[in-house]
Amino acid sequence: MKRFSKTPDCQKRRQWITNARHRGSFPKDISRKLAVYREEGRIKVIQDEVVSCQKTADGRLHIQLKKNESSYIFEHIALATGFASDISRFEWVQKAAQAEQLPFAGCGFPIVGKDLQWGNGLYVMGAFAELEIGPTARNISGARKAAITITHTSFKS
Repeated sequence: MKRFSKTPDCQKRRQWITNARHRGSFPKDISRKLAVYREEGRIKVIQDEVVSCQKTADGRLHIQLKKNESSYIFEHIALATGFASDISRFEWVQKAAQAEQLPFAGCGFPIVGKDLQWGNGLYVMGAFAELEIGPTARNISGARKAAITITHTSFKS
């Protein structure tokens, strides 16, 4: 991480992030249990992008998905995470960044300061901060580091 932090080249940083990132996985016992639950119809696995989520009158969750504009009603959502590493798919971010003239690296990710400030008063975490935080930006240790960085720099007296 020291070499990463000392390297100003966003392309090199992107390479290190890509090389260091491994796809998430489940422990084998959980993976086996999920497979059994799936076969039994106790869980449904859907890979899609959530457009909206609303609570129904009876407390269930009505989910509207992007593909085929399909929708489902669930009692519980056990896991809802993303796998895509491309933030350019968030049109609202692109429009806001363009309107505010916020800097992007060639890879399409924000160029932020050491304080994780992308624009005046706009601090970022997670994927948006990974060119500064590094490969851990999207996990718990990265979130912790970003939170400490932001609070230490933005709340100085």
